[in-house]
Amino acid sequence: MKKISLDEMQKIEFDILVYIDNVCKENNINYSLCGGTLLGAIRHKGFIPWDDDIDIMMPRPDYDRFVNILKHTQNRYKLLSPKQENYYYNFSKVVDTETVLDEYTLQPIDGMGVFVDIFPIEGMPSDSEARKKHFKKLCKLRNRINSFSLTKPKIRKNLFKYFETMYFYQRNRNTNPSEYQKKYELLAKKYSYNDSKYVYMTGGAYGTKDIFEKSIIDNYETKIFEKQSFNTIKEYDLYLTQLYGDYMQLPPEEKRVAPHVNNVFWKE
Repeated sequence: MKKISLDEMQKIEFDILVYIDNVCKENNINYSLCGGTLLGAIRHKGFIPWDDDIDIMMPRPDYDRFVNILKHTQNRYKLLSPKQENYYYNFSKVVDTETVLDEYTLQPIDGMGVFVDIFPIEGMPSDSEARKKHFKKLCKLRNRINSFSLTKPKIRKNLFKYFETMYFYQRNRNTNPSEYQKKYELLAKKYSYNDSKYVYMTGGAYGTKDIFEKSIIDNYETKIFEKQSFNTIKEYDLYLTQLYGDYMQLPPEEKRVAPHVNNVFWKE
């Protein structure tokens, strides 16, 4: 199979984003670029040059509608979601089915290819202590789900880690993470998005920084990303500052590297 370069990967992801944007426009579904993708739109008017993924977020009601639409749609782009078996993310991905992605895991996800991540935004309690307890419970379940994504260990690098990983794999190889996915979604939807003052982006990489006042992410506008307009939250400055601090400042040169290390290929 022919390996896909970073430039090709970004182009494939951009095409998936265009497809998602069209689906959302046709069905009045709210979404926003988020994380490093939103940062790229503001700071670079496109991809952060060394970035290798696209992230978008949707309020839970919109996310549920989007997932329902795509699971009944058949074309080049396929939805992977927590609803399916042996899937160990608690958010969805839209995948280009003409590509194959090797995530270096012992339990590969069927159909994985170059993707765009879709993160649901969940309601949270208004009380600070209740919010902390709820977030802790979510993290515990999320970690249990993520534990199925065992990275292939290298015996020469760390003998203890190799045997620890292989023991866990053998012990859990017949366990399906969908059991924990159902528990996670039930807990995540405990607080209505529409009635909540605070919200949390499931699947985010920033811990409690992914908890926001809903007013920050409740209104939308458009920004240019790779010469095309896509939805973004209006209060992007408050959002990006909470995640990154002085987000217009470039990181040190040694940190300007792709955040994920995966091999991606065109299908033969």
